[in-house]
Amino acid sequence: AYLFGGDVELMGVYRWRESLDNYTGPPPFGAPPEPLEEPHRTAFQGPSFGARWRLHPNATLRANWTEYARFPSMVEFFGTSGYVEGNTELEPETGKSFDAGLTLRFGRDAPPGGSGEARNGSSDGSGREYRTDGEVSHGSADALMVEAVFFRSERDNLILFLQNSQRTVKALNLESAGVEGMELSARRTWPSGLALSASYTLQDAKNTGPSPIYNGKRLPYEPRHALFLRSKWQSRRWSLWHEIHYQSETYRDRA
Repeated sequence: AYLFGGDVELMGVYRWRESLDNYTGPPPFGAPPEPLEEPHRTAFQGPSFGARWRLHPNATLRANWTEYARFPSMVEFFGTSGYVEGNTELEPETGKSFDAGLTLRFGRDAPPGGSGEARNGSSDGSGREYRTDGEVSHGSADALMVEAVFFRSERDNLILFLQNSQRTVKALNLESAGVEGMELSARRTWPSGLALSASYTLQDAKNTGPSPIYNGKRLPYEPRHALFLRSKWQSRRWSLWHEIHYQSETYRDRA
C-alpha cells in the first residue's frame, strides 16, 4: 500500500512453510534401515510487516517486523562425512525479529538494471542484514549511500553447531536467545566502474534459556564485532574485486 503520494509504503506478507522427510538416520553398523512409513512433517506459518517512509528524496526511514522459522539445512540434518555429524531430531529455529534504519543517498543513482542499493534481508526471513556485493553498472552510477540499522531478535530452539567430540561437531537445538545490535554501512560508486563498500556490525548475542549454567552467556560463533570491506572495478567485459572480512574472537562452546 502506498500513502501520502507514495512517500509512505506499507507491506504485509504471510509465510507458510512445510518440510517432509522419511530419513531414519545413519546406521551405526550394517545395512541402512528402511525409510519411515509415516514421513516426519514440520510446518510453520507467520506474518511479516514492513514500512518505508521517504522523508526526502535522499533520506528514507524503514522498519520491519518478522515472525520467522529457519528450518535445518541439509548439512545440519544429514551431516557430512568425517567432520559434521547429522542430527535427525532437529526442530526449526523460530523467533521474532525487528529492525529499523535510516538510509541517506547522495549523488546520481544507478538507473534500472544496475543494482544501485544494498541487498537487504536473509532468505530465512529472520530480518538480519547480509551485505554487500558492491555491484555497479559500468558508466552509470556516481553516488554515495550511508545506512544505519538497529536490529533485535528473540529466538527459540536456536540451531547451533557444538563440538561433539575432539574432531566432530553436531547441530543442536538450544533453549532460547536474544540478539540485538546495530550495523553501519556505506558504499561509494563512480562512473568509471569503481565501487567501494564497507559495513560494521556490533551485536550482543546471549543465551536467555532457563539453565542457570548458560543463561546470560554469549552465544557460540556469534562475534561481538564484524567488519566487511570490498573494492571492485568493473568494465563491460571484466571485473576485479578484493574483499576483507574481520570478526572478533568468539567461543566455540556455550559454557
